[in-house]
Amino acid sequence: MSAFISEMIEAYEKADASTRAERSERAVWIARLGWPESGWLFSGGHTVAESWDDLRHAFIHGSYLATILVGQAFLENVLAGQLDWHEETLGRRPQLGEILVRTRELGWLTQHEFALLDGLRRMRNPYAHYRNLDDKQSLSRRAMEAGEAPGTLVARDASEVVEALYHLVNRHPFALGPIQYPPDDGPTVHPDQMQIPL
Repeated sequence: MSAFISEMIEAYEKADASTRAERSERAVWIARLGWPESGWLFSGGHTVAESWDDLRHAFIHGSYLATILVGQAFLENVLAGQLDWHEETLGRRPQLGEILVRTRELGWLTQHEFALLDGLRRMRNPYAHYRNLDDKQSLSRRAMEAGEAPGTLVARDASEVVEALYHLVNRHPFALGPIQYPPDDGPTVHPDQMQIPL
């Protein structure tokens, strides 16, 4: 092994140790959102499974912008996959807004869930597309008006994405079995685990 590789390994070990406590806290925060006893069942192919794993990995590692962008990819693919599974077609490449409207029309989302998930859809745009300082949605403008660091806002937005998506998948038709929580951390069944007919 070359000296350069050895130095890189040592640097990564130090970096890993310096962020381990923060990553553990974020992993515990996610665990407290609950998980189905027998896992999740998602329609939509490999993109859905990969984006679900990447969402949690990015959040735990503090990659908040990645969490927001991957969260939208997951949301769009998991709902479009569910529509496709039920032979509900919206055209060749439906937009997330159309997907959300159709799932609400079918009764798969409550009005509250629709509003929450549509808010996530709108949250993504200023992160994915350039906004100058005059735009109220730009991160810089939001940070100045809130008197907070931009990183604080991005972390908060990422937390909202993760929490909303867990709310969605920890119920029928995605959750397989009762929702589990860390010991002494909550009920054995998620209070929002609705039986929505799909």
